[in-house]
Amino acid sequence: MKRWSILALLFVSSLAWSQARSGPSAASDSIWLGTELRLGQSKDDVMARLAEQYKLVKGPEGDSWMVESKDKPLVVYGQVLFEKGKLSLVVRDWTSGDEDSFAFVQALHGALQQFGKEGKRICQVSTSTTRTPVMEQRSITMSCGFKNLVISTTDMLSGEGKGRSTDIQELLASEGGR
Repeated sequence: MKRWSILALLFVSSLAWSQARSGPSAASDSIWLGTELRLGQSKDDVMARLAEQYKLVKGPEGDSWMVESKDKPLVVYGQVLFEKGKLSLVVRDWTSGDEDSFAFVQALHGALQQFGKEGKRICQVSTSTTRTPVMEQRSITMSCGFKNLVISTTDMLSGEGKGRSTDIQELLASEGGR
């Protein structure tokens, strides 16, 4: 279920992403995903760094990759997307989708604290709801320049992944990575 909710969340996030951009350029932003990642890094460099710690699984579209645990099946730490051999999107998952409310708030605090350390104080907040016959997803997106923090709930109403999950994701994307 986590994989499908991530793909749906990326789609929802890309819609919200286009609503707000402020602050410094993407070159000054980074996301820590076991290593510091910045937009525009070469695919070879990013993949080599990530492969040291994680299992990399090819995504269904374009040159996208899931960053997973080498030891724990179905534990996803994030995603990366490349365009023309350069990093155009990086997503860090702050949650695994099955946290209790205390752990969820701790993860939210950690994500917001990271934004504060980076000086991300002028941001726009938007909400969205996506409904399909098999899923309902609600999200809150905090857009701060090229970085977003997306807090979402996903309710899979039927099928193999039936159930509920929550996610907190930090996204850094170039224009093409959206």
